[in-house]
Amino acid sequence: MKVGDDLWAALHGDTEVMSLTAELIESTPDLFRNVCSCERPRLVARALEKVDRKGLVRVSDRRTYAYLQLSQGEDAWQSEEIQSLLQQAFSSETTLLELLEVMYGEPDACQLGHEPFLSPNSDLATGRGSRDVCGYCGVANLLS
Repeated sequence: MKVGDDLWAALHGDTEVMSLTAELIESTPDLFRNVCSCERPRLVARALEKVDRKGLVRVSDRRTYAYLQLSQGEDAWQSEEIQSLLQQAFSSETTLLELLEVMYGEPDACQLGHEPFLSPNSDLATGRGSRDVCGYCGVANLLS
């Protein structure tokens, strides 16, 4: 039985959406704490649709944007600084994550030694708040 690309995608979902959803569930389970498992890919797909409208095509930029969209919502994109970073990421070789790190500093490792990941509460993710929760394990008091 031959299946066309459209039917295959309808049956199995978009590979980018499904892989990013799986990665986010594993790395930041709190992101989808009260979200039905069938709704998770839809939320990721909507975030990726928004990144499409911004014109970001690098995989890392798409993932960074989608994570921030899911963790912070539209508030993540309100400041002129962030709009400027999006434009820079679109028009340069520098990734969105690198631009965020320059602006807000690199995230710290947690007490359990997990590699830094953008926590919804991190300065890097929001431009405000504090780096007090590990985005991977949820352990408080990130090391400086």
